[in-house]
This record gives sequence, C-alpha cells and structure tokens, in this order.
Amino acid sequence: MITEEFAPSTDTVEEEAPVEACTKCTACNTVCPVARSTEIFRGPKFLGPESERFRSPLEPTVTAGLDLCSGCKLCEVTCPSQVSIQSYIRRAQNKGAREHGRTLRDWILGHTRLLSAFGSWTAPLANLGNRNPLVRLLMERFIGIHRKRPLPRYQFLTFERWFRRRPSLAPAKRTVAYFYGCWVNYNDRRLGELAVKVLERNGIRVLVPKQQCCGIPAVVNADMDTARRYGTENVKRFTPIAAEMDIVASSTSCGLMLKHDYGHLLDIPGAEPVGARVYDICEYLL
Repeated sequence: MITEEFAPSTDTVEEEAPVEACTKCTACNTVCPVARSTEIFRGPKFLGPESERFRSPLEPTVTAGLDLCSGCKLCEVTCPSQVSIQSYIRRAQNKGAREHGRTLRDWILGHTRLLSAFGSWTAPLANLGNRNPLVRLLMERFIGIHRKRPLPRYQFLTFERWFRRRPSLAPAKRTVAYFYGCWVNYNDRRLGELAVKVLERNGIRVLVPKQQCCGIPAVVNADMDTARRYGTENVKRFTPIAAEMDIVASSTSCGLMLKHDYGHLLDIPGAEPVGARVYDICEYLL
C-alpha cells in the first residue's frame, strides 16, 4: 500500500508531466552514451523515472551508477513523453551525496572556477604538472582523476583581463551582455575574443558583466547546493541586465543552465525572466 507519506514525487521539467508519464519505451536507453559503454550504469529509464517511483525522502538513496551520468540530456531530448529524466537523476544523486558525503574529486571538479583560477595564476607551472607522469599518478591515487584522462591547459591572461584592456567602442544599434563561462575565461580566451569580434562585426556592442560559474560542473558532480548558490548569484547580477538587453552565451551548456536549469532544476527564484533573454551565439546571430 502506498501512503501519502511515501507517494512518489511527480514534479518534472517538461510540461509538468508526472513521473508516471514514462511509457517504458526505452528510447532514452538507446541514445544514452554511458549505458552503451558500461553495464554499471543501468540506463536513464531505470535510474530516472523507474526508480523515482520508489524513492522516498525518508529512506537512504541508492546511488549505484548515478555518478556516471554525464548530463548530456540526450535522454530528455529523445523522450516522447517529455519526462524530465535528468532532474530525477540529479536530485537523487545530490541527496545521496548529502547522506554519504562527497568525494574530494567531486568537490574539486565541482568548484571549477576556483580550480581554474588557481591553474591560471600558476600557468605554465600547472600545465607542466598536468603533463607530468608522476604528478598524474599522485593525482589518480589521492584525488581520483585517472592518470590518462586529458586535462585542459590553462592560460595566464584570462578573458576577463583581456576584455578590460580593450578600448571602448562607439555605441551601436544593439547591445548584448556576454556570458563567457569558465572555459573561455581560463582555458580558451581566443574563443571569447572571436565571439566578441563576430558580434561587433554584426553591429552589436558587447558588454561583459561580472559573473559566477554557471554551476553545471557542480551539478554533474553531485553538488546542486553549490550550483544553486552560483546560480542565485548570477540571477541577481543579470536580472537588471536582462531588463535592458539580451544575454549571449558561447558555451551551449552554460547557456542551457541560465535558460532552463536555473528555474526548472535548481528552482532559483527570478530565474525565468533572465532565462527568457538568454541566447546561444549562433541562435542569436541567425
């Protein structure tokens, strides 16, 4: 007998469809890249809506395989019933991390902006260490990052500092706020430079407001609390900006967080008006 106390949660992202909307067609499993790669990951159907029917806030969360989800959202794109599979997986993953504790690896990778800021200030020493076999062996032993996993290169001159050094341009017909993200700022400044030049070439003035990490590294590393804190900070900063101009992102994952996940996954108040003004740069130019 299912009592109200143990009733399954039914809030979802798409169209407020209940978890029972899942028809078990397994379309999500067929497109999941993780499920095709390892049997440890039981697939988005089982770990998402199927398991959600039996989850209770009063019982410990079974987290086996949840941490392998890459967050690509192919399952949600494919689902004919528009079930918010990712939300179920992420909330269960976050609850399990609260109960059992987060690993050092998850904490480090979840605080990407902090890690990248350190890597940027210590570049090229950090780049040398990331390529050193002994350092990578120690990193695998004590942090849990595999020694063969390719790591990004850091750049000393960040996009933020580069943009501040640029001369101010004359007013244009349109102005946008650029959400560049951690990758552009610390690892690929050239991408940000080109994005700014393309926008300006099309008669669009670019502003770069102060911003926090979008939060997606924290989400995929079982720390939605940190992601919600980052998102709340970004919503507070971009709310007055969204009232005056559009927001353009060159990273699709960062843009999706602002546009969709702040309001639907993290339940951040006031996120919808900001998300309504967010565009991917290609979407905006077209």
